[in-house]
Order: sequence, then C-alpha cells, then structure tokens
Amino acid sequence: SQAQIAAALAKEYAGRFAYDLSRQAWMSYDNGLWKPLETERVTQQIMACMDTVLQGDYTWNTCAGVEHLLRARLAQTVPLETPDWLPFQNGALCLETMTLHPHRPGRPFTWQLPHAYDPLAPCPQTQAWLHETVGGAHDQVQVLRAYAKAVVTRRVDLQRYLETLGPGGTGKGTYTRLLMALVGCENTVATELKHLEANRFELSQLRGKVLMVITDAERYSGPVNALKAITGQDFVRMEEKFKAQRTEVAPVMVVVAANEPVQSA
Repeated sequence: SQAQIAAALAKEYAGRFAYDLSRQAWMSYDNGLWKPLETERVTQQIMACMDTVLQGDYTWNTCAGVEHLLRARLAQTVPLETPDWLPFQNGALCLETMTLHPHRPGRPFTWQLPHAYDPLAPCPQTQAWLHETVGGAHDQVQVLRAYAKAVVTRRVDLQRYLETLGPGGTGKGTYTRLLMALVGCENTVATELKHLEANRFELSQLRGKVLMVITDAERYSGPVNALKAITGQDFVRMEEKFKAQRTEVAPVMVVVAANEPVQSA
C-alpha cells in the first residue's frame, strides 16, 4: 500500500531527506549542509522504489500519494539560524569555545563556508594588500578586518553596513570580492537599490544568505526603506512566487560600493 511504501522510505531516508515546514520544500543533507531539493528528485526516488516493489504497476496518483505521505513522516523545521556556531567544510566550530565538532544531521546548517577550518592558517598577502590599499592607515585596516569578521560570524545585531566610496581602481571591488570569497559566492546576493526597493520578489533572495552586495548605489535617488529594515533587524516581507508570504529578519551583512556619495532620498 501507499502507507507501507512511505513508511519504508521514511526509514531509509531519515537523516538524508527532510520536508521543511517553514520553506514548504524538500531538503537534502550532505556533509553538514541541508540544501533545497526539487520535488521531482524525491519523486524519482519514490518511482525507483515502486518499480522494484510493484514491478512498475502503479499510476501517477499512487506516486503522488506516497510523496505526500512521505512529507508527513519526514516533516520538520530546519532552522535558518544556528547561534554561536560556524559551519566549515570539515566541521562545525563552536564560537564560544573555539573547538571544532564533527557534522551531524541533528545540528542543521543551511549554509557553509567554502573552506576547511585551520586555526593556524596565515594570510600575509591579504594583510599586505589591506595596508597598501588604505595607504598604511592601520585604523582603517582594523575596520575592514573587523567588518570581514562580522560578515563571517553574521553579526547582524551590530545594525551596521559598510559603504565603500572612491573612484575606480581604489580597491572597492577587490575588497568586496575578498568578502565574497571568504563566505562563498553561493552565500552572497548581488543587487541594486532600485531593485531592492521596487521588486516585490527581490527580498526573497536574502533567505539563508550571509552577504548582500549593492552596486551602482550612487545612481539611485529614491527611498531606502528596505535597506534600513535589513540593517536595522526589522522584519521584512519575503515573497516568493506561488508560495505563502513570510515576514522574517534578513540575516545578511551589507556592503555598498559607489564611486561617489549615495544620493538616496
């Protein structure tokens, strides 16, 4: 029966697949990371099982019924935030004790830094470039380093964003790309103020991301209500097509790059 097949699959997929109630979507687990999974991929797994058990003698309605029963058995809420933990490729770092722990499905992460944790890793070239690009101003180097750490550790509670100003070739883009390499391009959203304020679906891209980069900001002269809400830890409306509307706090740090001071309203 459909119920028996769903029960058997639920035992097999426990810890590997989950139906996230907050996202209303399937998730798959691999090496410490829960990632979105297309419903069609789950259906393929179900059909492969039913091909074996029922020798292909089933209908689409039967397959859809098993998938819905499997949703109920594997339903859970995968949290977006994991305070005091930092996910690396080789484990989860406890920020309170600075000790590395093995990944496990019970400690869910929906994002991951694209590096292995190495407490002894130096970065002499990066430090030299930072001093060079700000003309040896040590206090500015410390600000840039501090903001990089705030991005990695998702310190949205600081309610600050970084605005880099200057003509081309002064290091704005290089520092932005440095932050993107630090947290991973898959954890970064690039947008413009006009899209952030006018596009009703733009904010949905921020879900589960770490860094938001805003370019061409000096050409925008309208309101910045969405930017103020994001940096102020206010609830914002994250609307996706064909899904229920949600209001959440966007857990991203923001970097604004412009050739001249931003002339927003």
